[in-house]
Amino acid sequence: MTNENPGPRVIRKYDGLPIVEIEVLADIPKNGHEIYRVRVVRIKGIDYADLRVWFVKSRDGDLHPGKGVVIKADALDDIVQALLEARSWIAPNEA
Repeated sequence: MTNENPGPRVIRKYDGLPIVEIEVLADIPKNGHEIYRVRVVRIKGIDYADLRVWFVKSRDGDLHPGKGVVIKADALDDIVQALLEARSWIAPNEA
């Protein structure tokens, strides 16, 4: 599942500097009230991949960011390769 993105926007501050959401690449269902969101963010002028669980708060019904990780570009290939290897261990007949 993908998300239409209206373009870069400041989403919050980190050490007084803005974190800018550049693009939402995918929203992947986790369960009935959570998704995995993959996006590109810019922090201190550097672009990162951001993988985070987003959840629906029952009181407002909106998605809110939860636990996640921000990944530097130079680590992405190694992480993707490790995830593919993990997939072969977890579901070898589905790879």
